[in-house]
Amino acid sequence: MNVEWPNSLPLPLVEGYGLTPQEAVLRTDMESGPARQRRRFRQTPTRITVRWLFSEFEFALFEAWYKYHADEGAQWFQITLLGGLGLLPHQARFTSQFEAGLMPGQLWDVKGVLEV
Repeated sequence: MNVEWPNSLPLPLVEGYGLTPQEAVLRTDMESGPARQRRRFRQTPTRITVRWLFSEFEFALFEAWYKYHADEGAQWFQITLLGGLGLLPHQARFTSQFEAGLMPGQLWDVKGVLEV
């Protein structure tokens, strides 16, 4: 089953957006002399810090999608994300539970970390 980000929900905001590639190199410090390094993996996941501002309706839709379609964030899903080549579709999943806080004007500030 292909899970997709709902078209009626906005993409993540640029504010607070960040990429963190995971380590592919193993480094061993030596007692004397230079440290040794070797590549352990050819591909590593990248973690992306994301943030959304949702209306009450959008937040309700997001919660239902997260619970029933993304299986509480465990399922991979397709979402358009910003990277070095611009906005492109990515396969992503949540690395942990999202955080949500109510802001003035009945907007929900939702933060999470995705793995792509």
